[in-house]
Amino acid sequence: MSTEMIIRLVIVGLVAAALVVGFALDEKTYRD
Repeated sequence: MSTEMIIRLVIVGLVAAALVVGFALDEKTYRD
C-alpha cells in the first residue's frame, strides 16, 4: 500500500467515526 492510500483510509475512518459519534450524541440529547 502506498502512503497516499493509507492517509486517505485514515481520513475516511476519522470522518466516519466523527459522523457515528455525532449521530450517537444527537440521539442521546434528543432522548434526554
